[in-house]
Amino acid sequence: MRKILTVPEEITDPGRSYLTGNEYVSLPVVNVDGSLDRLNVLSMRKTGLLEIIGQYDRPLMKPFVMVAEKDLMDTELQWQRRYSWLPEFVSKSVEGLTVRGTIFAPLGEKGFVYHLEVANEGEAREIEIGLRGSWGGLLQTVYTERYLPFTRTIEFNKWSEGLVFEALGSSALIGMAIGSSVPTETIWAGYPDKVILPPESLPRGIPFTTTHRARLGKGETKEVSFFVAVNREKDGARTTVVHLKRRGAKKMLEETQKWLAARYRKDESLALTEKLNLNLFFNYFYAQGLTIDTEELVLVTSRSPRYYVSAAFWARDALLWSLPGIILIDANQGRKVLETAYTTYGKNLGIHSLYIDGTVLYPGYEQDELVAYIVAVDTYLKETKDYSILNEEWFEKGIRDILTILAEKRDTDTGLYETFLCPSDDPATYPYLTYDNVLTWKALKVLSEIYRYTGSYKDAELKEEEARELKESISKYCVVDGPKGKMFAWSVDGKGNYELYDEPPGSLELLTYYGFLDSNEPLYINTMAWLYSEANPYYYEGRFSGLGCQHAEHPFVMNVFNRLLQGRDEATIELLESARWDNGLACESFSKDTGVVKTGAAFATCAGMLGYAMVYSRREKQ
Repeated sequence: MRKILTVPEEITDPGRSYLTGNEYVSLPVVNVDGSLDRLNVLSMRKTGLLEIIGQYDRPLMKPFVMVAEKDLMDTELQWQRRYSWLPEFVSKSVEGLTVRGTIFAPLGEKGFVYHLEVANEGEAREIEIGLRGSWGGLLQTVYTERYLPFTRTIEFNKWSEGLVFEALGSSALIGMAIGSSVPTETIWAGYPDKVILPPESLPRGIPFTTTHRARLGKGETKEVSFFVAVNREKDGARTTVVHLKRRGAKKMLEETQKWLAARYRKDESLALTEKLNLNLFFNYFYAQGLTIDTEELVLVTSRSPRYYVSAAFWARDALLWSLPGIILIDANQGRKVLETAYTTYGKNLGIHSLYIDGTVLYPGYEQDELVAYIVAVDTYLKETKDYSILNEEWFEKGIRDILTILAEKRDTDTGLYETFLCPSDDPATYPYLTYDNVLTWKALKVLSEIYRYTGSYKDAELKEEEARELKESISKYCVVDGPKGKMFAWSVDGKGNYELYDEPPGSLELLTYYGFLDSNEPLYINTMAWLYSEANPYYYEGRFSGLGCQHAEHPFVMNVFNRLLQGRDEATIELLESARWDNGLACESFSKDTGVVKTGAAFATCAGMLGYAMVYSRREKQ
């Protein structure tokens, strides 16, 4: 009998929204009215996300296009994603005016661009194009969000020709600046743009408006780009705005689109193509990033605060799920991810969850989190053929440290490796998990191949023998009599006690993917027959059937990519095409009836393995 644990809070209505970002800046909530709830950056100093937000029910910023006191944005906007990543909308009015908007964060830049274009097919008109918003507060987000106490300053800067914001604690926490491609008028906190007020006189929430006025004749088009920059303090923010303006929105958009187009992949249908690219780009930009203060690469579950344990490191998430997807986008970046994992996070190997600086956030030992470091290298080598990493000092040291811990976790009586936590991060009923031991077997096989490649033949033979012995131990202790015949247990104690169970984050379904046995072997067939039957209380049957677990009692997206890794089938493809999940993004779990997210919205690392599994399954099918 499993112990009942606290499960994630369920989502009743995810709403409809979009997101985008780059290495430095994330825009996790782009609302359907064109407004932005917040922007965030990674901060090494604050060991998580720093988020600039609006005030109460006011967004951080929202575009407007005024004609005769009517806002053309106050209508239903038609949205799409350019290259599956850049949100853009169009709004048409009865007066013959068409408004188009595109939001993008240029690669390598500490900022983003909100580009607006107004085309006039009717009579000449006076128009106003602008942004209005409210700087409401500053959040630190690590798992959950909390308000940071700070002193706010705001001023109009003549050089950048726009507003400059700064949050001050004992020193500067973050700076933000807004500029535009055309002259604008700025009003903030009820004052004209040239006024500078002392911090103590500012309201708690600072409303601001920046507006460009123009006369638009018939057949004419007006384009305005608003540049928003962030940095560790206000001077860095305002100089970054100047830099963005000098580069120009058109050039930066062309470069961004070129980068996305070179990595864009097609699948069997438009729906699958959209879901594939959206999730691969989401993983690439939200499961990793560069900190705003030290410009260091960090690895996280998600840069979206909508994910309930965002802005933290899990080795399993980063290495088994996110890394394969990152490699598909950029193999060189995959190498950097591996090095960061082995260095920044290698000082706390096998620990449940770490802060972005590599210190312990959530203690608890997980075997899959330890051997993920080795299995990830196998994925990298197979995808890139870049064997030069095997000679890196960081890799050699990491392997030595991993082997030391492995030796400590091996039970000499059974030959099995123990764990404290399951792949779901919940405590294990019994210490020896079949999946964890198969993953360890895979790691030993990978080490044998690595040693053989580097000429360490004696070590290669030793690891091969250890893998053989571990496979015998798994066959001896982890195979039990089940309702469908001989099958694999989930966990055992080595003394005859066992548990029939499974978890999508580390499923028995993956035993064939890791090469432990063939899918036509009776042990695997019987195990799968039990998993996908009424005998398994965590098999959910409906329009969007699938496997869940005690952690969240709904079908998991991880179960979907586990199925894809076994090959494509009609039911899985239909689910992929039809399930909305979290506006197309991978989530933790979803409704078996509607296919809408139930827990773990905006799950970036999960999106990485989903995208990789879609590509992998297509390769296997060909």
